[in-house]
Amino acid sequence: MPDSTELLSPPKPAAAKEGAPSLQKSESSSLGQNKGGTSPDIHRPLPSSADAEKGVLSAILQSPADLIGTAVETLNPEAFYVPAHRMIYDVLMKLGDSGQPIDAISLQEALIKEKLLDKVGGPTTVVDLLSFVPDAAHFDFYRDLIKEKWLLRRIIGTCTECTADAYDNPSDPQVILDTVEQKILDIGDSQNSEMKVASMKENVWKAVEKIEYMFENRGKVTGLSTGFRDLDKRTNGLHPGQMIVIAARPGMGKTSFAMNIA
Repeated sequence: MPDSTELLSPPKPAAAKEGAPSLQKSESSSLGQNKGGTSPDIHRPLPSSADAEKGVLSAILQSPADLIGTAVETLNPEAFYVPAHRMIYDVLMKLGDSGQPIDAISLQEALIKEKLLDKVGGPTTVVDLLSFVPDAAHFDFYRDLIKEKWLLRRIIGTCTECTADAYDNPSDPQVILDTVEQKILDIGDSQNSEMKVASMKENVWKAVEKIEYMFENRGKVTGLSTGFRDLDKRTNGLHPGQMIVIAARPGMGKTSFAMNIA
C-alpha cells in the first residue's frame, strides 16, 4: 500500500526533453510579439543616453571657454532626458550668460542658491562630472547623440498623441491625417532649423569679412545694381536674402519700374 504522503503530494512534472522550449518562455514570446515580429510593449523606456548627457556636462566643465557658447547655440535644454542633468545644464547656461567663471565650485554654489543641489544628487554629482570623460575632445559626439535620442522621443510622443486622437475621434480621419502630417513636418522643420544655426564665431567672421569688403570698395555698389544710380546709392544694390517691396498707389508706374530693373 502506498504511503499517505505520496497520495497527498502532487505528481512531479515530467522532465523536459533537451532542446524543448519552456512553456513560460513560449507564452511570453508569443504574447510579447505581433505577427510582424515587433514588440508592442508600451512600457519600454524612451530612447536616451545618460552617459552622453554626463559627457556633455563633463566636457563643458573641463573646457568652458571653448564649449559653453557652442552648447548654448546648438543644444536645447529639453534634449536632456535625466532631470538632474537638465537642471545642471540650465545652471551652466546661466553662468555663461552672466559671464561668471564656470567650474565645479561656481556650479555648486549656483546650485545651492537655486536650491537644486540636493535634487541633482548632492556635491558628489558635481565632483563626478569633472572626471567622467578623460577630455573634452568628444563633445560634438556626445551632443549629437543627445539630439538623436531627443528626436526619437519627440517622434514617439507625437505618434502616441496621434494614436490617441485616432481612437478618440474615429469619425474625422481626414482631420486626424492632416494633424499627423503637420506634427511630423513640424518636427522635421525644427530639426533642420537647429542644424542650420551658425555659431557665434562664424557669424562674427562673416560680419568682419563684410565690413572689410565694404571698406576696400568704398563708393562702389556691393550688391546687384538696379540700373538707377540714386537708388543704388541708398540701398548699395540688391543683396541675397533681401525681400524688396515696391509699393505705391495704382497707376504710379510700379510695373514699369520693376520691369526696368529686371
